[in-house]
Amino acid sequence: METSRRRMKTAIEAATGKPKVDASAPPGTPITVIWGEETFSPVQYNSFRIGGHSVTVVVQEGETALDAWKRGWALLEEAAEIQFDDKLRGFKERIDRSKRG
Repeated sequence: METSRRRMKTAIEAATGKPKVDASAPPGTPITVIWGEETFSPVQYNSFRIGGHSVTVVVQEGETALDAWKRGWALLEEAAEIQFDDKLRGFKERIDRSKRG
C-alpha cells in the first residue's frame, strides 16, 4: 500500500489557504533575522550593493517569536535605508568625478 507524501492541511489552512504557524516561543529564545544582499543599478552597467545584514533578537516576555522577528526586521529595514542613502550618495559622487576627469 502506497502512502501519500502530501502533508494534510489543517482546518485553518483549508479555510484560509495559508498554513498556521506556531509562533510561540519562551522568553529568552534567540531569533536571527537576515536581510539578504541587494544590488541597485541607477546607471546602466554600473551598480552598487547593500547588505547582507543580520541581527539576533531575543523573545521578550509577552511576545511571540513573530513579534521578536518583526522588531529585528524593523531594525534591519532602518539600517538598510541608511546604508542605501550613503551608498547612493557615494555612487553619485564617483559618477560625477568620473565625468569631470
